[in-house]
Amino acid sequence: LSAKSSLLEERVKGALAHRAGIDAIAQLQERMERLALKLQQRRSNGLPWTVSTSYRIPNTPFQFIGRYDRGRADLELRFSPELGTTASKEGGGGGGGEDSGKLEVAGPAALGVSFDLPF
Repeated sequence: LSAKSSLLEERVKGALAHRAGIDAIAQLQERMERLALKLQQRRSNGLPWTVSTSYRIPNTPFQFIGRYDRGRADLELRFSPELGTTASKEGGGGGGGEDSGKLEVAGPAALGVSFDLPF
């Protein structure tokens, strides 16, 4: 009976030690997650929001767009002519009865660049 009780006592001690180890690991993991979150916030200067702006150049089909989000900047230039827009040909030279002297304007189009900012 004494051997069984001491065996049972050792098992309980082992289970308690095992549980204490699991609890310690869980606490360390929680600390690591909090530190990772703090680090991420510091990298983004603690600003979890996005800043963007847009400017259409007057009397042109061009629009400039800028965005900043957590250390990443995007710049874009868009060309978006109105539908059915045509442009006249310069120096048509005459004589070609089928040529109306107008060109269809191509579009829409966009040119963009993205880059990381260190702050």
